[in-house]
Amino acid sequence: MAADHVPRSRRGMIAGAALALAVPLAAIVLAGLVERGIVAFGPVHDAFDVLGGLLWLGLGVLGPVGIAIFGRSARARGLAEWLAVAFVGVLIVLPVWVAGAVALSGAMGNPF
Repeated sequence: MAADHVPRSRRGMIAGAALALAVPLAAIVLAGLVERGIVAFGPVHDAFDVLGGLLWLGLGVLGPVGIAIFGRSARARGLAEWLAVAFVGVLIVLPVWVAGAVALSGAMGNPF
C-alpha cells in the first residue's frame, strides 16, 4: 500500500461509520427491547412520531455527514474516490436504515 493511501485517522473512520449508523442501529435495538417487553410499549408508542423524525434525520443528515467524515479520514481524493466512498456508504447505510424503520414500525404495530 502506498504511503499516500494510508488512512489519515482510523478513529475518524470509525467515528464516521458510527455516526452514519447510530440512529438506525438504535432503532433496531429499541424495537428488539420493545418486542421482548424489556421497554414498555406505551411510552415508546407515544414517542413514535419523534422516533420516526429521528430516523429521517439520521438518513438525511447524520448518514451523509458520517460518510463524509469516513471519506475524509480515509483520505479520499478526487471525484472517483469520493464517488466510491459515497456509493459504498449508501449501500451500507440505506439497508440498515430501512431495517431500523421496519423493525421499529413492526414493534409499534404500524406496518411500514
